[in-house]
Amino acid sequence: MRTIKPPRKSVILKLASKYSFAEAADMLGVHERTFSKWYHDALPGVEHRSGPRPIQAPDKEELLNILDTHTNQETANYYGVGYKTLARWLREYDIEDRLFDQDEMISLAEAARVVNVSRMAVSNWFRQGLIPGARKINGTRVMVPASSLQTLKTWRSQSEDDGVYNAGSATPYRRQAALALPQEVT
Repeated sequence: MRTIKPPRKSVILKLASKYSFAEAADMLGVHERTFSKWYHDALPGVEHRSGPRPIQAPDKEELLNILDTHTNQETANYYGVGYKTLARWLREYDIEDRLFDQDEMISLAEAARVVNVSRMAVSNWFRQGLIPGARKINGTRVMVPASSLQTLKTWRSQSEDDGVYNAGSATPYRRQAALALPQEVT
């Protein structure tokens, strides 16, 4: 392993102020991680955090008030966070997801059969956080609350009315139409 002597602190800071780390690293002929290390070594005492910014959770009472009248997805949208962040807040505050009982959960494949859409369409809805209460069990298996089936059926019927997805049509199967995400139901 060869050792490269870093340039002076002023050079590193000047490059970092004008260019991205990748561009500055290319100019110096080193890897981006090497330049990043030099940069952070040049600024001792400045804490470096990579990754997304932490989002402050609302007060427990405020969160409970919103959850009383909104679905989990609507609550997440209200706070401008993803469904997983909301789920983390619920765990941190030890708030049980009262909307859905674990005994009512069915598999994603079964939900697709009941609603008469492809499993991939339901899977896409889950990944977008559009199925209230759906969750992964044991890290892989997706379970859907039985009470969400009516919402899924409504989306499917709206899609048929709009011509987006018609399971009984004589027209050839269109992948994009089958995977189309549902519109929000009001």
